[in-house]
Amino acid sequence: MKPSISPGDLVLLDQARTEIVNGAPFIFVDADGETRLKRLHRLGRNTVALMSDNPDHPPELRNGVDAERLKVLGRVVWSGHNWG
Repeated sequence: MKPSISPGDLVLLDQARTEIVNGAPFIFVDADGETRLKRLHRLGRNTVALMSDNPDHPPELRNGVDAERLKVLGRVVWSGHNWG
């Protein structure tokens, strides 16, 4: 999620906010079981786009069963960076 969030940054997760809001950052468990932080976009009933702020990482699509297997843990509502 660079440049917005860098490795080692702290994030505050609101676990009550699991409904996808297009463009908002979420922490979720992907279809393969990996926990990730990406901006999510619902593109239809059975399609979710995973977007990074880093232009080196293209959007990823999850369709059908893979979209249904996404488990949103919560919405990132704050992040902090250590400049030390």
